[in-house]
Amino acid sequence: MPFVKAPARHRNITLKRLLLDAYQLVRAQAFVVKRCGRQYRPSRAFIEIDITYKCNLKCINCNRSCSQAPSDLEMPVSMVENFIAQSVEQKRAWKRIRILGGEPTLHSRFCDIVDRLMAYRRAHNPSVRLVVGTNFYGRRVHRMLEQLPSTFTITSTLKTSRRNLFKP
Repeated sequence: MPFVKAPARHRNITLKRLLLDAYQLVRAQAFVVKRCGRQYRPSRAFIEIDITYKCNLKCINCNRSCSQAPSDLEMPVSMVENFIAQSVEQKRAWKRIRILGGEPTLHSRFCDIVDRLMAYRRAHNPSVRLVVGTNFYGRRVHRMLEQLPSTFTITSTLKTSRRNLFKP
């Protein structure tokens, strides 16, 4: 009988992860929530803004559905301006504003959005942490990242494999 190699187990599937997933399933049931209360509360300090779903990668199982349902839609700069105006009006002191996408640097007016957020930071919330999540892939992405002010934090969404397991 020939030797048959067992399929490799996915590196993100562990007993701990399976137990946590089972706990989440039970904890989310209506009768448990009714008895124990909500498990999570909305964040009033951190916000993520998806400015585009354009992406220069086609990752399998993309958690943003960029490869399954590609789109050229972009958030208008006016929506970012409205968000800033509402934040100022409500005296909301965000601790972190994270700009995401797809790949946010592919937004046709990425620099304008960065400028608006920097102005908000200077005038209204100097302690806010401004973050861009990027995959670091491609010349255009690198060009845009080089133009970012040093006060922006850049976080990596770089994929090391097309088989990454995405979790919400």
